Amino acid sequence: MMIAVLIVPFCMGLTLALQGGFQKRDVWEVNAVMSCGTYVTRLGWEYTSMGPSFYEPICNYEPAMGTWVGCIHDVIFEDRKMDARAFERSFNAVQKICKLVSFTNTTSQFPMIADKFTNITEFYQTLTNASLFLNNNRSDRPVGSIDRLTYPITIDESIRTKNLFAYHAHSYNLDRSNTFGAVINYYFLIVMALLAIGNFFNHIGLDQRRNLFFKFFNKIKGSYLVPAIFKGKHAQYLRGKKFCVSYCALLPSRIEFIILLGYAILHTVLLSYDYIIDPNNVLFKSKNLQLVRYFADRTGILAFAHFPIIIIFSTRNNIFESLTGLHYSSFIAFHKWLGRFMTLDAILHSVFYVIYSLCYHTFENSRKQAYWQFGTFAIVALISICIFSLAYMRIHYYETFLILHIILAVLLFICCWKHVEKIGWGQWLCFAIFFWVVEKLTRVYKLCTFGVRTAKLKLFFDDVGAPEYVQVTIYKGEKLKNWNAKAGQYGFVYFLIPRFFWQSHPFTIEDDGDYLRIVIRPKDGLTNKLVNYVLKNGVDGEMSVWLSIEGPYGCSLPLKHYDDVILVSGGSGIPGPLAHAIECLPMVKTSASKFVELVIIARDTNILKAYAKDLLKLKNSPVTVTLYLTTKYNNHRIQKFDVPDSSTPLLQESSSMLVELLSFIPIHYGRPNIAKIIDGHCKEKTRSLAVVTCGPPVLVDNIRSHCAERMANSETTIGYFEEFQCW
Repeated sequence: MMIAVLIVPFCMGLTLALQGGFQKRDVWEVNAVMSCGTYVTRLGWEYTSMGPSFYEPICNYEPAMGTWVGCIHDVIFEDRKMDARAFERSFNAVQKICKLVSFTNTTSQFPMIADKFTNITEFYQTLTNASLFLNNNRSDRPVGSIDRLTYPITIDESIRTKNLFAYHAHSYNLDRSNTFGAVINYYFLIVMALLAIGNFFNHIGLDQRRNLFFKFFNKIKGSYLVPAIFKGKHAQYLRGKKFCVSYCALLPSRIEFIILLGYAILHTVLLSYDYIIDPNNVLFKSKNLQLVRYFADRTGILAFAHFPIIIIFSTRNNIFESLTGLHYSSFIAFHKWLGRFMTLDAILHSVFYVIYSLCYHTFENSRKQAYWQFGTFAIVALISICIFSLAYMRIHYYETFLILHIILAVLLFICCWKHVEKIGWGQWLCFAIFFWVVEKLTRVYKLCTFGVRTAKLKLFFDDVGAPEYVQVTIYKGEKLKNWNAKAGQYGFVYFLIPRFFWQSHPFTIEDDGDYLRIVIRPKDGLTNKLVNYVLKNGVDGEMSVWLSIEGPYGCSLPLKHYDDVILVSGGSGIPGPLAHAIECLPMVKTSASKFVELVIIARDTNILKAYAKDLLKLKNSPVTVTLYLTTKYNNHRIQKFDVPDSSTPLLQESSSMLVELLSFIPIHYGRPNIAKIIDGHCKEKTRSLAVVTCGPPVLVDNIRSHCAERMANSETTIGYFEEFQCW
């Protein structure tokens, strides 16, 4: 864990390297080149431009060139008090400008001096030649004068200063916007570092020790880290109707909300802070138009700065998941909200650039340019991604959502790259693509490590003969002896069946050393197709298929540091809590003071059959197992159900296992009073309690709410761990 925590500074260094990869634009020698070049070009020269380039006169007409170089010299040496190295660096900026000039007048009487302007010696020679012909009497010549200049002139200091400051203000905003984009990435890196430190303390047991601050930490956890933010709902979808519009949303937890709120405040401040305004309006018509342009630039750059962190948080191989202990679902929540803010930035960028182009009457010409058109396509892709990522789409059409999400994301990257291809900031995209490629290669590596294995599928039916569970069993053998899944870890399973081999879904994996077991409760989509496939092609609800598993993912829990452990599972959420109960067996056997209880909540006893082999490991052990049936059976029905049917060996084996399980697992009817069970372990101040839950969203939300309340008001150290994930 300590090694993992040390990776965070490395990630911060990586972000610093990213920022360093950008070309700094607010450089005084470059500002000198640009400000002098623009002003000198606008003077009236005895030169007929034959090409479309704005800077053609100062690159192809020697008097204009001499005036330009002289102006640069005066800015660097006299106005900014810089040295000869700065003046020589300005030569590179001059070269870049002149290389962009389109030379179409090949038969002109004027020499093509830019062709031979290739080294610093010629740069100094141009300055020397210009000094011999300077006309100091024309230094205050107004821009656009009728008289045509045929000799170099000196640019007045006041003009140089005003023009230089205008370019400084513009380039400063671009650089600050880039820096602020890095700040957004820093924010999440710092948050992840703090969470990683807290997770490290939790895993070494520091969080469970009674000390001077434990009440304070309990209060913080119970009030700010564990609870939901609204009506106790986090695992459940918030549904309702407002103004004749139905809505459905998955709310973040309180800690996720606090992190996102901090980000939203930071984002708003960075959009509003630190603009330099040119009081002389040299480059723009007014101060308002300056702000419009600067705000348009900043929103666009900040939108691009979101790319790396959005990609990192969307990946399955997210290093921060193991560092912080946060679930994959938490990072998906960050991914979604960062994407929404990125979309807002992009929309503001577009709106303000449209306003700017309308004010300068350039809209018709600008919208025909490639960068504008690709930017428009990018906005459409971003908005489409947000619309098709709404909860309703994910719930009812997940596979469609996933395919559209990938296609639109690829189109977005292409359009964004073309949008900034000639102006910069493509490094943000490169950094994001780098993470994306590395993550995909890691996923391929994990699939190759697991390989293609034969799995046995077995259906478990309810009382009316409908398939209720699918048990997947994979023999590890020699090739998978080093492939191990810890308690509560999950993997993305690919069933290599022609109809859906490309689909993968996460399932909790039980690893008993020789076999891997996965129990699936069929719903819609892939799991329903899998059941139908087994019913159609299997024999007595059993068959073998090929599969591969990408994983394992997820983190271990520090349950060994707690005195009491309550594991609550509901419905198909039993794998994680059951695996933790088995993992706790050695500790319970060696420590008389440790108490572990597994609470199983189910509709009927069929759930026990699917997990029989693992549940039998708890027989005659100190771990307490209790079954709560929410559908009431009378004794006659239970006894009748448990009688083996000798005519069907499969049913006989299944029912005999059930009889053995019920011999040590007491049955209670109705839903358990979880609050009462938890409160019963909070009476002794000297003991610590861990509550692990996985099950239906309502159950998970109720347990979380009660645990949070007890944390904030109890003197018992309480740890709450949620195995349930939904995104």
